[in-house]
Formats: sequence, C-alpha cells, structure tokens
Amino acid sequence: MTTTRAEIRVKVHRQRTLNALDRIIRAIDELTPSAVEECRDQTRRDIIRLLRLKWHPRNTPTPSLPGEPPARISGDLLRSIKAFPVERTEPYTWKASIKSFNEYSRIQELGGVSGRGHRTHLPPRPYLKRAVNDLHDVGFYEGVFLTYWSEALRAG
Repeated sequence: MTTTRAEIRVKVHRQRTLNALDRIIRAIDELTPSAVEECRDQTRRDIIRLLRLKWHPRNTPTPSLPGEPPARISGDLLRSIKAFPVERTEPYTWKASIKSFNEYSRIQELGGVSGRGHRTHLPPRPYLKRAVNDLHDVGFYEGVFLTYWSEALRAG
C-alpha cells in the first residue's frame, strides 16, 4: 500500500521568540498612550455632540426626556467639558480623564434633588456615560486599540 502525506515541521527558536515578544511589549508600551489619547478625544467629541442635540430658552421646560442628554440653555455645560492629559498610573496602565467643572454637571448626569428647600427632583440625563457606552457599543475603543497594537505586533 502506498501512502501520500505532507508534513509541516516547525522549530521555535526560544531566544528569537523571546526577543520578538520583548520588542512587541516595548512597542505596545510606547503606542498605548496614543491609543488612549485618541479614545479620550473621540469621547470628548461625542459628549459635546450629545450636549448639542437639543436646546431651549431659559425658564422654559426642558425638551429632553429623563434618560436623554440634557438640553442646552446657555452652553456653559458644553463649554466646561475638558480633556486632561494621558497619565501612566502604574506600569502598563494609563488613564485619561474628561471632566466638567460646571455646577450642574453632576446633577444632570446622575439626577438628584435641587432648588429651594430641595423640593425639585431632577431625573438623570446622562451624557458622559452615554458617550462612553455609545462608543463602546459600536466597537470604537476596541478598534482603536486593535489598530495601535497591530502596529506593535508588526514591530515584533
């Protein structure tokens, strides 16, 4: 009986593999802050987009429903959205913050009680969390890191 076969033999060179992995890890370490920065910048743009969806004059009912981003009155909240630099917080860990220092930012995002005697209940009108969730849901963050880390893999 005659048999036909094909064989594939692979010899992994341990030191070459370790050197390649080390180059990949260094490249990931160098490229990740740029990926975090790109994610931060797009998140800030999305927050601003959400805050521009609706507006209304002062002293009129808001057209935004509970759970929707707040409707703009003066634009102060929108203008208060600031992005902060990417920071390394520990090895292989980075953070970038987007914050608002507007006095109404927290109650708009989370809801709460306000007004004289704390008699007015404001339902949450999230805009920060919604922007992050929207970008996450469409795979934006994963796509950014995949792009940067693919470049790191090519460096190996």
